[in-house]
Amino acid sequence: MPEFATISVQTENDPPQERRISKTVTKAGRSPDGNDLILDDPEVSRWHAEFSFDAATNKLGVCDKNSANGTKINGRSVEPNVVHPLKEGDLVKLGLTKVTVLAVSPPSSAPKSRANATAQANSRRPVAIDLNNDDDDDDDNGDDDNVVLMGAGQPMWGKRPPLRSQLRAKSKAKAKQESPAPAPQPQKAKPKPKPKPKPKPKPAPKATPKPKPAPRAKPKALKSRSRSPGSAQAKKPPRSGNKVLDNIQRIEQERIERREAARRRAEAAAEKQKILDSGVDIDFLEQIDIWRQRNLPPEPEQVRDKIMVPNAQIRVVVRKRPLNKKEVARQYDIASCVCAPKSHTVTIHEPKKRVDLTKYVQHHDFCFDQVVSDEMDNKATYFCTAYPLVRFVFSGHNATCFAYGQTGSGKTWTMSGERKVVGIYQYTAADMFRLRASHAPEMCVSVSYFEIYGGQVYDLLNNRKRLKVQENAKKEVSEGGCRP
Repeated sequence: MPEFATISVQTENDPPQERRISKTVTKAGRSPDGNDLILDDPEVSRWHAEFSFDAATNKLGVCDKNSANGTKINGRSVEPNVVHPLKEGDLVKLGLTKVTVLAVSPPSSAPKSRANATAQANSRRPVAIDLNNDDDDDDDNGDDDNVVLMGAGQPMWGKRPPLRSQLRAKSKAKAKQESPAPAPQPQKAKPKPKPKPKPKPKPAPKATPKPKPAPRAKPKALKSRSRSPGSAQAKKPPRSGNKVLDNIQRIEQERIERREAARRRAEAAAEKQKILDSGVDIDFLEQIDIWRQRNLPPEPEQVRDKIMVPNAQIRVVVRKRPLNKKEVARQYDIASCVCAPKSHTVTIHEPKKRVDLTKYVQHHDFCFDQVVSDEMDNKATYFCTAYPLVRFVFSGHNATCFAYGQTGSGKTWTMSGERKVVGIYQYTAADMFRLRASHAPEMCVSVSYFEIYGGQVYDLLNNRKRLKVQENAKKEVSEGGCRP
C-alpha cells in the first residue's frame, strides 16, 4: 500500500503518535463511523476535516467540513469546504488536537491504468489470422470476418476473434454432419433393485432426572453500589457464579466508568473555555507550558532550603509574588523560577508576533544569588536572607537588610507581615534576643524605626517627625534626631 505522508497526532496532554496517510482522502473526526483518523477530543466535531493527497501535484491538503470549532493552520483559521495546501512542518489544530506534518512523499510507483495495461498486453500478443474462410457453412453463418490484426492493442474490426472453445464446437458439428448416424442399439432391461431391510428400532434411552435450577440470587449488590465520582476507579466486583448477575454488574461498572470519563472531559473543556472567555491567548499559554515542562527541574531536584553564596559580602535575593485573583482572571504567569542546585535564575516569557503574524514567545533569563519562588513562605525567605546576618552581627560586624521593589510587589508583606503572618522583622528580633540570652546577656539592644518616602526621611517612633540626613567628618551617613 502506498504511503503519501507521515503526520504526528497529539491529543491534549498525551504524547504525540506517528501516523501514516495511505489514502488519497483521509477523514478525521470524533465519531468512529466513516472516519479513518478517530480523535478522542471533546472540541473535535464528529466529522471534522479531511486530509487529501493530489497524486498529480504530489501535494497534501486539508479541508474543514463545517466543524463547530473550526480548523487552524499555524495558528490561522481556514475557510471551510476549501482544500488548503500543507507542507512539511505545518501545524494543524483540530479542536485541542495538534497534527504536525512530518513528511510528504509521493508514491514510489504510480499504478498503471487499465487501458494502458491492456494495450501493453495486446501489443505483446502475436498476430492471429483465421484462414478458414473457404468453408461454405461458415460463409452462410456470417463468420467470414474473423481476421484480426492485434498490433496496437485494438482489433481492426469491431468483432473480436472467436475463442478456441467456439472453434472446437464448430469442428465437432461438421464431423457429426459428415459421419453417418449409428444404428440404435436395443436397451437392456434394468434389474429391479432389491428391497432394503428395515433397520431395527434402537432402544429408547433411559430418562435421567433433570437437575433442578439453582435459585437466582437477588441483585443486592446493585442497591449497595455507590455512584460517587471515585467509584469508577474501584475494583471490579467479584463474580457470584450467576451469569445474569455478573452481566448486570459488568454493565453497571462500565456505565460508571463512561460517566467518570465524560465528567473529566467536561471539566477539561470547561477549564479551556474559561481561559478562552477570560481573553487570554491560549496559544501563548501552551507555548509557556511546553517550555516549563522541558526546562524546569523536577520538584525533588529543586533547591529551596539552602543558602546560596553564603560568603558573599553583598547578596541579591529576588522573591516572586503569587498572582492575585484579578491577575489570574486577566493574564497568565509570565515568570518562572528555576531553582537549580548550582544557580538560581528567573525567566521572563515575552509573547511576540512575527511579521507574518506567527505567534511565538521570547524567553529572557536573569541570574541572581538566590531566587525565592511564590511557593515559599516568609519563614523560608527569612532563612535565605536575614538569618545569616544575625550571627554575623553578633560576631562584631555591621549588616544591612532592606527590601526594594515597586508598589504592590510585596515588600510590606515580606518585612512586616500581616495579622497572623509573621514577617522578617519578627523572626530577626526573636533570633537576636535568643542569641543575646545564650551568648551576651549584658548586650544592649536599641531599635530605630524610620521610613524613606518621596526623598524624605520620617521617624515612625516619634509621630513621623521629619529627619535630616547628614554626613559626619568620617564620611558616615546618619539620621540626626532619630529616637532609638
